[in-house]
Amino acid sequence: MSAAEAMQALLMAWGYDKPIGAELDPDRYSDAVRAIAPLNVLSLRGGLQMLTSLDLPAVLEFESRPGERRYVALLGLDDAGTAQLQIAGEAVALPLAELERSWTGRTFYLWTNFESVPVLLPGMKGRPIRWLQARLAELGYLEPGDASEEFDELTSSALRVFQRTHGLEPSDQLGPETLVALYQSLDYTTPRLRELEEAR
Repeated sequence: MSAAEAMQALLMAWGYDKPIGAELDPDRYSDAVRAIAPLNVLSLRGGLQMLTSLDLPAVLEFESRPGERRYVALLGLDDAGTAQLQIAGEAVALPLAELERSWTGRTFYLWTNFESVPVLLPGMKGRPIRWLQARLAELGYLEPGDASEEFDELTSSALRVFQRTHGLEPSDQLGPETLVALYQSLDYTTPRLRELEEAR
């Protein structure tokens, strides 16, 4: 499956059916998607824990032979760990563990920044920090009384625990990948792998 076909399937999962074009380098996904939908593209490298934790449809990169890349749309996941894939226009069910055989770990997600939160770093203050601390408290990573309205060590520690729990590399900053995981952990409306699977 081409990079364009896989991203087209992902856009469909988000409710956008405008053609993206037949030829597309995955490194150009962001420009192509922005021409169609108010969505961002996030490229990550990770493992199965990241896929299941983020619970978002994704484009997965596979290497069938050295130097030969293929792309697959992950569109569903059931409780038994069976992934629903779209490969060359065909629906294929495959145990999630089998993906690792030729999956490079490179994964592309679509996402939207619902609260327009910027990258947050230790020492910063203001409304975005209050939002982050409130969400970490809501999810049980911070005590409500710990909110200081400053990105302090307590906030950094809570954020690192959250990141590890979601299969992300622990860091002292709130970047796009952690923000996506936060949105997915809360009640923001996005297509989710398990909900897409249940709707089949």
